[in-house]
Amino acid sequence: LAHLRPLLDASDAALLGRENLDRVELACLRLLRAESNFVELERRLAHRLDRIGGAAAEWIDLALLREETLRRTSAALDAYRVALEGEPSNLDALRGMRRTAERLGRWTDVAEALDRELECARDRDPSERGALLRALADIHWHRLSSTTRASRYYAAALEANASDFAALRALERL
Repeated sequence: LAHLRPLLDASDAALLGRENLDRVELACLRLLRAESNFVELERRLAHRLDRIGGAAAEWIDLALLREETLRRTSAALDAYRVALEGEPSNLDALRGMRRTAERLGRWTDVAEALDRELECARDRDPSERGALLRALADIHWHRLSSTTRASRYYAAALEANASDFAALRALERL
């Protein structure tokens, strides 16, 4: 690791060639992960992904590192967004976006993530779909003060799953 850092930090690192630079970077990232040097791992991984673009799975890996290990929730949300740009229907990225947005209190982002998750769950179990619709209704009612949308989502939750008594009670209270 001590020999890899200077290679990567040199201003002329591009002289290594793309393939060699890639190999050195990946080796460095593996070693940093093995050493549990998460701060440097996050910095180098972010730099790599900014440089090469990276697949959605790599951005999710960065987001999870930021969210779970470094507790950098806002930066994790940004990485989930980039992952979703590359793969708009990635459920892991959508759930991560929802989780981090909830922690940050960004309720419109939570509603957006739930809405996109619903689009991906069209063929899913009705009870799962109903739970997503109920969660979306709860966000609109309690956090965004939109009773009209909340009532529509509660009704849709009941339509998806007629035995969802929580949605029925919420709709009655609304």
